[in-house]
Amino acid sequence: MLRSATAFILLAACSARAAPPVPESEAQSEQSPFEVDLVLDLGITLGSLVVLGASRLFVGEFSGPACGLDCRPQDVNWLDRQVIGKRSAASDMASDIGAASAMALPFLLGAIDTLVSGPGDGWTGYAKDSLVLAETLSLTLGLNNTLNFIVRRPRPFAYDGAVDAERRLEAESAMSFPSGHTSASFAMATAYSYMYMRRHPDSPLVAPIWLGTHALACAVGVLRTEAGEHFYTDVLAGAALGVGLGLLVPWLHERRTASRISISPTAVPGGLALALTIR
Repeated sequence: MLRSATAFILLAACSARAAPPVPESEAQSEQSPFEVDLVLDLGITLGSLVVLGASRLFVGEFSGPACGLDCRPQDVNWLDRQVIGKRSAASDMASDIGAASAMALPFLLGAIDTLVSGPGDGWTGYAKDSLVLAETLSLTLGLNNTLNFIVRRPRPFAYDGAVDAERRLEAESAMSFPSGHTSASFAMATAYSYMYMRRHPDSPLVAPIWLGTHALACAVGVLRTEAGEHFYTDVLAGAALGVGLGLLVPWLHERRTASRISISPTAVPGGLALALTIR
């Protein structure tokens, strides 16, 4: 599993190739400031989803929490202990809906933005941005799931004696850290907000979009704790993971202004020298 986690991080780093330098004159305003390599980025996105799907398919082959039915609340830190005993089915359903909305909303907002602003690169730019968003989401879910299998932290309900023993012994009950709903929600909120800000740096909607998308992500995290599915630290770790990848992946795809380097002979007192010029 450690190799899997490393592989995800390396895949994200490899996507830096998708942002080749271009002359500044070509980076027109209102166009997508991001570049993609279709083969590389589709490969990373689909590969991450395959790994994610395969791991979820075989999750039943793993055992439940190491502490079994003897998980003791006193072994949990004071902050997280406050979650034990919470079992809101309504919050669980609401968190599912909220996370699904947080993952779909950036694609919808991007389509609306394309229709309203009519950027020079049109739907081609939207497709580029969508691929960057999809890659962000797939890498986040893949890395989050890998960490679930590595850490194997019991969920809050594993410590609740009132919960059915069969559920407490399920493999899923040992997949608490970090929160996947939260990491995916924050990754998409951060990635879209950052991408919108880079596309429309002077727009008055930049701040509302940052605040609105992250308010939704925060709500998802809170609902996961109210549902008794995750501890507070699971949610905080998921948020940190999501924000990190939500910034990193789009940043790696940004267009770069080409650096111009020249070396020329220059007269100096007493002879000649080579002058290195970087623009």
